[in-house]
Amino acid sequence: MTKDTLLELAERVEAGHGPDNSLDVEIEVATFRPTGTSMTCRANAAGTKVIYGDRDGKETTHWAPDWTAHRGDAAELIRAHIDHVAAVEARAALSPHARAAGE
Repeated sequence: MTKDTLLELAERVEAGHGPDNSLDVEIEVATFRPTGTSMTCRANAAGTKVIYGDRDGKETTHWAPDWTAHRGDAAELIRAHIDHVAAVEARAALSPHARAAGE
């Protein structure tokens, strides 16, 4: 996700009220970082659950955490993830491959 997309998501989280399962799914997918067991994360077709994929390609479906039950914390997590995305993008821009391509 781009920084702008994440910022828009944080603003929607802050503007809303009460629990919202589809927004919980968006937050989980947007802020996902691979772990030792889960390598990928995506929403199901309906946008109501999260599908995690492991190293072997096996997928498991789960309810998203209740991020919108604590909207302030969720927005803070998203904003922290924006900083992470910016740092990753900056490192990629400085990579030898990017420099060799003249970017």
